[in-house]
Amino acid sequence: MSDTSRIYTQLEDIAKEAKRKGATDTRVILKQADSVSAEILNGRPVELDKTENAAIQLDVFLGKKQATTIIQSMRAENISAAIDSAIASAKLSSENPFAGLAEKSLLTTTWSDPDIYDASVPTVEELFEMAKETEAAGMQEKRVKQSDGASAGRQKSHLFLLQSNGFHGDYERSSSYISSVVIAESNGRMERAGNSDAAIYTADLQDTSEIGMEAAKRALQKLDARKVKSGQYPVVFDKRIASRLVAEFAQAVSGNAVAKGMTFLKDAFGKQVLPKGMNIVDDPTIKRGLGSRPFNTEGLTSTRKFLVEDGKLVRWLVDLKSARQLGLDIRDHIAGTSNLFIENGADTPEDLMSDIKEGFLVTGLMGHGGDTLTGNFSFGASGLWIQNGKPTFAVSEVTISGDMKDMFVNMTAANDMDMKKPSAPTMRIEGMTIGGN
Repeated sequence: MSDTSRIYTQLEDIAKEAKRKGATDTRVILKQADSVSAEILNGRPVELDKTENAAIQLDVFLGKKQATTIIQSMRAENISAAIDSAIASAKLSSENPFAGLAEKSLLTTTWSDPDIYDASVPTVEELFEMAKETEAAGMQEKRVKQSDGASAGRQKSHLFLLQSNGFHGDYERSSSYISSVVIAESNGRMERAGNSDAAIYTADLQDTSEIGMEAAKRALQKLDARKVKSGQYPVVFDKRIASRLVAEFAQAVSGNAVAKGMTFLKDAFGKQVLPKGMNIVDDPTIKRGLGSRPFNTEGLTSTRKFLVEDGKLVRWLVDLKSARQLGLDIRDHIAGTSNLFIENGADTPEDLMSDIKEGFLVTGLMGHGGDTLTGNFSFGASGLWIQNGKPTFAVSEVTISGDMKDMFVNMTAANDMDMKKPSAPTMRIEGMTIGGN
């Protein structure tokens, strides 16, 4: 018997025992993972971290009652005790008319391969060398005085899903990363900044020298920061930071928030929420995409779909429970997020800034300032002040704020998003409030 067959047999045994003890339906998810990370400081290895773990999530349904337990020990007596606990919890829970596994008509037995597993992973020696090269590249600038460490790592995982509605499937995933942090100094003041890259395939990572040099560039950009006057200005979000805008939007259009009436966009379906011509897409099929997957943990597959099309909200982000609560066919909407991104616009980031007399290029955000209920957006921020279309000097310790409904309809997208890591291009938003002096 192969390892995969043995694992399915074990999961089936868990499901059968839960059924014998009263469950009407079950979902069993096993995730096995192992990872290695290598860290260096000043060219010398300082830490090697290796982890291996496996955990089973068991969802049991007693009619419309549901409970979940996590099983981390594979010993028979521990599994049996966990099943007993889940059944007891389900009996004590309230009925939810929207709970339950997917109807069989929603399930598929075939799915595309998004190419998310790299069988040839780097060795420990190679990881240390990658980290060493990255750190060295960041230390070439004279004003970079210290390294705060560099690391490289890889992870492999294998997910199994077995449901009593007839669905079973499994897939492997891998990823690798490189990260570096440096400290620059000017006039006795120090600034820390870093850079990193991640990819499904190690070969798709940025060159180590590029990663290290970008870390140094970001640290240098933060030196000699000045204060700016409070007021309303155009704000440009660097593409790394613009991904936060996508995350805030996703929270506001999640089915759970809509069903509870806890989002400022609860009445926005079919309405203009972004400028005409702007699209937000979710695509789980992107080859080697960091968020790609053949199916989700409810056993549903999906295809590339618009969340926002030509500026109009055309779908919600839902799971089975919220789709039922909203009276929706989940196939017409988006079953959770995978690779969610704002499509590229036409202009370069430089073009986006070219007509700004005074404005702010945001390269860092601090805090958790997005309020899904009210739409209020307020963050601590740092970055570069724009004068006459060019970033000119560093700015720190300011706040940026606005109303997300207004922000979203006043966005302009640049064309610099990398489709290997889709999220957002550089974004410009008009008339945000900056709190400075």
